[in-house]
Amino acid sequence: MIVKANRTQEQFEEHLRTTSCTGQDKRESTIADKAKEIIYGDRESTYGDPAKNLNVIASLWSIYTGAEITAQDVCNMMILLKVSRLKNTPEHEDSLVDIIGYTLLKERIK
Repeated sequence: MIVKANRTQEQFEEHLRTTSCTGQDKRESTIADKAKEIIYGDRESTYGDPAKNLNVIASLWSIYTGAEITAQDVCNMMILLKVSRLKNTPEHEDSLVDIIGYTLLKERIK
């Protein structure tokens, strides 16, 4: 049974829209939400299609290293870079967001 407490119907409906079943405010972004916003929004509008961009990076890195590097490898290496940074600052949210973002990009460019 749902208890409305001392709320108006409008306040109660707003509470239902904005509160998850665990009591967390749905308006608060999770790290995963932030990563999705970045790879489908800001970064894509700035850098263009991620598959194309990652393939260009892979080509440049291949030339530089003399080894064949794929767009998937670029994502993996960027994840490793972010993990390395987390060793110094384990709670740094940007690195966590980026790790999720590169993981999502790997799936997206399959």
